[in-house]
Amino acid sequence: MEDSTTEDSYEAAKKKAKGLYSKIGRVWCPALNDYVVFNSEGFRHLIWKEGKHRFKSEQKRRFALISCAEEILKNENANLSYRETNNAVRVRFWAFTEKRDDKAIKLIVRQQDGGRKHFLSIFETNKKPTRK
Repeated sequence: MEDSTTEDSYEAAKKKAKGLYSKIGRVWCPALNDYVVFNSEGFRHLIWKEGKHRFKSEQKRRFALISCAEEILKNENANLSYRETNNAVRVRFWAFTEKRDDKAIKLIVRQQDGGRKHFLSIFETNKKPTRK
């Protein structure tokens, strides 16, 4: 069971992240020559994965990285990789990887069936999920 201090810290981090996230709205991404929108789907993915809550410590790490999302997308020299799935719906993914303060940060953009490109996730690539 989590103590109230831990829960308060989590709620404060989530509220701050939600505020930052909602202010972004959309970002022009030179590497994709298109806008990337920051919609509710992306924020939800920071909290949930495959129908299950991520650990709160993992969520807090991801929340802390939102502050650098815009800069990563605006970087004209971004280290970019791409993959595509083509099941019932064509889904395209772009991964932007950037080193910051000795951390490797990866930001994922998704586009479903030709729709708008949207922020999907951000995380440190050298971190393993934690249990708290």
